[in-house]
Amino acid sequence: MPFGLFLVYATPPFQTPDAANHFYRAIQISEGQWRGYRFDGTSGGLIDSNAVKLATTYEPIKARANVKANRALAESVRQLRWTGELIETGFPNTAIYPAFTYVPQALAVAVGRALHMTVWSTYRLTCLVGLLVSMLLTAWALRVARTSSRFIFFLALLPTTMMISASVSQEVVMIPLCFLTIAYFERFVALQWVLQGRWRWVFGTAVALCASARPPYGALALLLFYPGLRVAKGEGYRCWTRIAIAVATGAASFIAMKVFQSPAWLPPGPPRSVSGQLNFLQHHPAAVFTIALETLRTNAWFYFTSFTGVLGWLDAPLTRSFYLAAGAACVAALIATSLDRNSFDEASNRRRLMLVLPMLICFGLTFAALYLTWTPVGQWVVEGVQGRYLTALLPLLALAMPKLNLRWRNDSKGVALLRRVLTLIVLALPFYAFQQAVTTIIDRFYVQ
Repeated sequence: MPFGLFLVYATPPFQTPDAANHFYRAIQISEGQWRGYRFDGTSGGLIDSNAVKLATTYEPIKARANVKANRALAESVRQLRWTGELIETGFPNTAIYPAFTYVPQALAVAVGRALHMTVWSTYRLTCLVGLLVSMLLTAWALRVARTSSRFIFFLALLPTTMMISASVSQEVVMIPLCFLTIAYFERFVALQWVLQGRWRWVFGTAVALCASARPPYGALALLLFYPGLRVAKGEGYRCWTRIAIAVATGAASFIAMKVFQSPAWLPPGPPRSVSGQLNFLQHHPAAVFTIALETLRTNAWFYFTSFTGVLGWLDAPLTRSFYLAAGAACVAALIATSLDRNSFDEASNRRRLMLVLPMLICFGLTFAALYLTWTPVGQWVVEGVQGRYLTALLPLLALAMPKLNLRWRNDSKGVALLRRVLTLIVLALPFYAFQQAVTTIIDRFYVQ
């Protein structure tokens, strides 16, 4: 809560990735405009003119380290009221997202307008509601999770994740919802509960919500095929039952995407082209491997830093010492998982490694999507991928960790002490992250 509240109030408006476009989408939905539409070479919808003015006023700060937020800038827009004057505004990258992924934000906008709050105050309220929803879903996931709880805690309190949680993005719901889905999957396998009745609907709906907003998250449906998950009473794998649930989930996701994306989807313009990229790969199929290696070689450090902590519009990095500490805490969380007294699944380590597959497929689909739609034709490095795109499915890595068979008994004092030390390292990182976020935000946006 302190971490999130600091980011809500200290970060100038619209200084998180695509914040203005997310806010426009929330405004659009709050007024009953469920779908965006195409116009004049872009897509979006009708937005209150003062909301556009507020976002435009803070546009010059984005990605310009020498431009700061100041009192004069804030006073020029702080008293802007909702006018009811609507203007066509383009926000093509968020107009395609399903309306239900913005329900908390849209409700906050509706409340702000009903209470005659200023546009500035409504934006803050929207961020606060997003923070509250993200916190509640994450706390729920931690309550349900077992061996993955340390790693979910680690992921949820990284500065990048906290930045998103304190924003107006649809990911304030999507990321913790993925955490919660994985936590329930873990509990069903560990306690040998049966995924039947309403639980099938709940699981399918959760995956469909995530996948319809970010299609690569549909890889969560592959959890249905994990042998340790029971989908019916009695013995047997019940393959057709699993397939039926997965197909129904995929169909719901596809329908939601078509309903909301089709009216607002714009094909990428030159030098980008989906058909051009596919044609290039068709004539150079071996290029896939070269592109993957070159992308990782060029951007590996950026993926790690933007996963752990780069604030603002990815223009406010933290110190190198924090990134090293975050890496150490990540390793500590994973080792502690391997030392846990109660294993997630008593089956072989080899079977647990199957859980890496949905995660890798999600990563691959993310890179493929951005290569086709966001990368110039024939380029050898994929553009547009950020480390935070991979956060939502990473708890599966904790579940896939092998059970360490040490010479000591698993409940011995030595193992218990080591597990506690590793857990303390994970618990300590958010305090360091908070300190880093405070100094970074102040230096980036306020110190001349």
